[in-house]
Amino acid sequence: MDVRQTMRIFLLLLVLVQVGWASDGLMTVRFFDVGTADAALVTTPAGEHILIDGGTQEGGKKVASFLKAHGIDSLDVVIATHPHPDHIGGLAQVLREFKVQTLFDSGMQFECPEYAAFHDAQSKLSGTLVTVCGQMVVTLPSGVRLEFLNPKRLARRIHTDCIVVRICYREVAVLMMGDANDIAEGVLLFDEAPLKSDILKVGHHGASDSTTEAFLKSVAPRFAVISVGTPNQYGRPHKVVLDKLKDSGATVYRTDQRGDITFVTDGKSLATPRCERQSRANPPEKASVADDKKARNDD
Repeated sequence: MDVRQTMRIFLLLLVLVQVGWASDGLMTVRFFDVGTADAALVTTPAGEHILIDGGTQEGGKKVASFLKAHGIDSLDVVIATHPHPDHIGGLAQVLREFKVQTLFDSGMQFECPEYAAFHDAQSKLSGTLVTVCGQMVVTLPSGVRLEFLNPKRLARRIHTDCIVVRICYREVAVLMMGDANDIAEGVLLFDEAPLKSDILKVGHHGASDSTTEAFLKSVAPRFAVISVGTPNQYGRPHKVVLDKLKDSGATVYRTDQRGDITFVTDGKSLATPRCERQSRANPPEKASVADDKKARNDD
């Protein structure tokens, strides 16, 4: 066998291996420990990167450091669920320092320095900006589907019209609730939206204005993740929510207790998550304070 034949066989094997990775690969879902804030990174089997929220400004530093440490210089999708500072505070840095192909935004505005910085960075985006309005499905080249379930209308109220997205890979689904409240949950139930999911990112950091029993029954999650920092002055996650999650049969993972939480799935099975507890203190809770003070104006 000459060198050319050997190279042809090698290249064929390489292609077959790459095809095998693309069809039998793993999707990871990482929930960052960013205090009472939200930031999660999904990496598809094809290496596409989806960032859902960016935490506070401090959280954005952590997200950016993680991306750089793992050689990630671009994001295929960034989703800003709503404009409160504990969700978009860190996205300004992400938009400035990383190439973003598509940014999905609720279209809502909020008066705070973090939103002003986010809006300024958004205006300089080289990729595509999409304002979510009405249910839509985006299928990535990997086959991973992003099912945008909320808002159903032009966003007017921050928590009611928060972006809700269900991320599906084969038979496994992850439901990202942002800070969606019980009214948003009721709309999803009324519309008979596809809610059943293996992983539920619990809405509003475990606050009592979300995670109703009817909603949990429809989602039927195996795992529930609460992104929260403790202590916080609002006592989140609230006991009533923890009790409902326990009664639903879901196994609860909290970032304040477990640190970064990473799930891995082949699209059929879902392993117990890997947790990376950190010795540092949680980021300041100023953003969540502003969030709650303004929450009464939402509905």
